[in-house]
Amino acid sequence: MNPKTPALLLASLTLLTITGCSQQLHNMRESRLANGPKPEAYDVKPSVRSVDLSIDQHGHISADSSAAANQLLNQQGALRNQHLLIIPGTDAELPNAHKIAEQLAHSGALTSQLQVLQPADDGLGEGQVQLISRALVVDIPDCRNDSERWTVNPYAAFNNLGCANRANIARMVSDPTDLARPQVLAPADGAHAREAITRYRENDTTELLDIDFSNDN
Repeated sequence: MNPKTPALLLASLTLLTITGCSQQLHNMRESRLANGPKPEAYDVKPSVRSVDLSIDQHGHISADSSAAANQLLNQQGALRNQHLLIIPGTDAELPNAHKIAEQLAHSGALTSQLQVLQPADDGLGEGQVQLISRALVVDIPDCRNDSERWTVNPYAAFNNLGCANRANIARMVSDPTDLARPQVLAPADGAHAREAITRYRENDTTELLDIDFSNDN
């Protein structure tokens, strides 16, 4: 027998053993450290919220009602995307309802989406005005970590690595419908774009507007 044969057999057996162990190790590592399920699409859904505002005899909204109204409006997203209804409890509160509508319009609400209704027969009582907001909102992902699982399944315990990014986008988006479908591109004018590049290359640029308001002349 060739003296090198036992050494070759031992090396082959060692290689097979290491390969089998490595495969088991990789399978275990994949089961514990692999990324979790892929994140689902943004959940954009309609939301309707309401709050009852208490108004004193001088037409002032109480501090608690003002805080509740601001919390509701913030939860519903940008004011320009909200459809707002203001319903006075009685005819006496109708002027106050219009004042609230003016304040909302001044803060950014669209007048076309802002409406003051007449008091309902079975509505609120005296000194009450109801504010209703309808809007499309984005469901913000919950990115809290599971501290009890981080030693066993760290990727799952610390949530999907893109969760924080998705949560930030959901909080910052100005129009939630942009996350559900893309905006339609506006018409483009190729000739107009070409002329701008031509002026730049030929150093025929237009100076920035600089108006002298000193009236010294």
